[in-house]
Amino acid sequence: MPRAAWFSLEVAALAIVAIAPVPVPAAWLLAIASVSLWARGRSWIAPVPAPIELVPVGVACGAIALGIALALSSPIGALTGRMVEWTQYAIVRGSAQYFVVVAIIVGAQAIAIEMALRGWLIPRVLEVAPRGGVVAAALASALAEAIVTPGHLATRLGAFVLGLGGAVLFLGAGRRLAAPLACRLTFELGAVVLAALRLV
Repeated sequence: MPRAAWFSLEVAALAIVAIAPVPVPAAWLLAIASVSLWARGRSWIAPVPAPIELVPVGVACGAIALGIALALSSPIGALTGRMVEWTQYAIVRGSAQYFVVVAIIVGAQAIAIEMALRGWLIPRVLEVAPRGGVVAAALASALAEAIVTPGHLATRLGAFVLGLGGAVLFLGAGRRLAAPLACRLTFELGAVVLAALRLV
């Protein structure tokens, strides 16, 4: 199949996930990415392992992002008249048992999103549009995340910012997933910990 036609099918599949009320969008995104790689004779196995120092860089970025989000939550709430929703899983508050279950779910979703939108979509856009494609690829992955994230406009804006940060980390780390994965896991699991401790 011609490259443009195949890419059109991929974009259509992403649009369906964004528009249709599918359960667990992250899993669908990962499935689309995996089928795309398989159909083009590729795989998730990286030719060269990521340098181990990328992990602490990602963790630091995730911790800083969480701190900034904490500092901005009150002003955003005052400005919009809505409390910032730190997690969809209020069940974790004060419950160690539910915390473990939710942490596993959140971690799995974070890994799926980063693999699909950074590990697959950014290289795919760069492959289709190599000239000036870096900015387009970063924006495409962030926009895709905002579109598939359920919730109101503020939630989607937060997803866009998080996705754009992940894209910058991915590209800055030589197109390696270690840094954006560590960043997202730190941010999202940190938010679950704060909710479990009833700090947010």
